[in-house]
This record gives sequence, C-alpha cells and structure tokens, in this order.
Amino acid sequence: MKLNIKNVLFSLVVLVVGAFAFNVSSVSAATCTAATGNWSDVGTWTGCGGAVPTSVDDVVIGTGVTVTITNANGVGNPAQAATVTLSNPGTSSNALTLQTDSLLQVSGALTLAGSSGVGN
Repeated sequence: MKLNIKNVLFSLVVLVVGAFAFNVSSVSAATCTAATGNWSDVGTWTGCGGAVPTSVDDVVIGTGVTVTITNANGVGNPAQAATVTLSNPGTSSNALTLQTDSLLQVSGALTLAGSSGVGN
C-alpha cells in the first residue's frame, strides 16, 4: 500500500485545524459573580459554569460581599482571574481578603470601583 503524501498532509492539516477550533470554542470567558465565601468554594460563584473562576474569567465582587482567598490551592497554585472588579472598596460592606501564603493572579485589570478609599 502506497501512501499519497498530499492526502497525508491534508489529513494532518484538517486534524490540527479541527483540534484548534475545538479548543478555542470550548474556552470562553465567563463573568463570575461572588457571594460571601472562600474563592476556592464552587458555591461562592454564579456564572462560572459550576466551577471557581479561571484565568479567562472576569470576577465581580459586589457590595456586601467578602471573598477570602486561602492557601488551600497550595504553593504555586494561585486563585486566577482575567479581571477582578471590587465594587465600593474601602467600605465595611465588602472585601477581598488574602490569607497568609495565599496568591491571586490577575492577568488583566484589578478594578477598585466606587468609593475613593481603600481599606487596610
């Protein structure tokens, strides 16, 4: 059985393009809205498809919400998001808290919207 190089190359190109198209369509950003709780807890988030935010998701922490990032992910595994928006920072009504040895990796913007002050 003799292989036709053109057919083999065509099949390889179709396979690579198909795999790329599948990966691009399956990774889409979500807007994840937080309720009070730990970042690593799936129950803290709505709009994330039943998961915690990933590096492609936009996170919104609204007024009256406190999200705590613990070191539960372990060293070298930070909580991730594409963007994080903290509404009304510096008020006692919401917070983003990082516990000792915890990390947050934001690949885009960290937005502190609303009030002009930032708490300690």
